[in-house]
Amino acid sequence: MQNLTERTLQSISVLEADPEIRNMLKLVDQHFDLWTERLFPLLQSKRIACYPYVVKLLHESGHTVATVELVRKYISVIRARRGIPAKPFKAPIGVTPTVTFTRPAREVRADPAVRVQAAPVAQAEAVPGVVPVEVTDWHAEFKRLDSEERSAPWNGSDQWMWNWLTEKARIRGLHLFRNAPDVEEMLTMTQKSCYTHLLTKYSRFHK
Repeated sequence: MQNLTERTLQSISVLEADPEIRNMLKLVDQHFDLWTERLFPLLQSKRIACYPYVVKLLHESGHTVATVELVRKYISVIRARRGIPAKPFKAPIGVTPTVTFTRPAREVRADPAVRVQAAPVAQAEAVPGVVPVEVTDWHAEFKRLDSEERSAPWNGSDQWMWNWLTEKARIRGLHLFRNAPDVEEMLTMTQKSCYTHLLTKYSRFHK
């Protein structure tokens, strides 16, 4: 019987060979300059998540295989091909990040070896009117997020995880949307999966 690694690699090969997936890289490459030079700065000025917004545009244009992860990956690939460094996030003037917890999250700790505090990073604000409800089982939350309809409301558990992720990123001077790959490196696999779902879900409440 094939082991899980072999089966996973075979599945990846099949998915990557999908003509629609392969065409997506070409599509992103064709629009790279328009998005990064004109669209993204406008979205950032309005504090709208860039990748989920692009995914929405792609879906509306009939490219339903597009996901936040796929767009982020291909933009990184194109930047690397062209030798373009990722631009640091510039916070809109006058925006002050605020994070509220129902109680301190035990997992959020600064690295004791790092004594230099990073400059404040403006994060996406909380969804108004939603009271955080502490999450103790990230796997259960992932299963919920993964099975939700697009119309599902932003709830207290979503808000708590968003606050937790925001604080986790802030400690390292990162932004949840602009520095997603670096944020993911600090998370467990289950937390990373929740994070990806929350990025997409959050963008629906900030169109």
